[in-house]
Amino acid sequence: MTMVCAIAVLVWWALPQLVWVRSPSIDALAVRPSPGTIVRHDLVMFQLRHPLAGRLPVNVTKYALCLPGDDLASFTLRSERFPGRTEAAFFCNGILLGVSKAYGRQGQRLDYFPWKSGPIPEGQAYIGSSYKDGFDSRYFGLVPIAKLVRMERVL
Repeated sequence: MTMVCAIAVLVWWALPQLVWVRSPSIDALAVRPSPGTIVRHDLVMFQLRHPLAGRLPVNVTKYALCLPGDDLASFTLRSERFPGRTEAAFFCNGILLGVSKAYGRQGQRLDYFPWKSGPIPEGQAYIGSSYKDGFDSRYFGLVPIAKLVRMERVL
């Protein structure tokens, strides 16, 4: 009985410390806050307010892919699947981060972030993942670093 109680107390304490990830865009099932300075490829979490995310803000966990001073480039492309629509390819320091899509999986129109190529301003970050269907900075733009929480993978 003592062992069962000890395990129950441990679970009761541990579960609220974790954030469960329900997105296929990152390689983690559970993450937790991790103190420290955010560097490229760190997992980060922030509250997203965007019409496509719904009326209420949602917590989003992605990777910090391009940081202040990094060269973010955007190139407009004609959509191969949707004539008359354009998409954008985003590169950080010459490395492809992702290509936007004209429409989401549920048919919603997706407008890409209109970035003019150049360095990311101080205090901002490009957030995303390698998942082609991810909803990230390709669509909602740069995120203030002050609003990011550095996270670490637990599971």
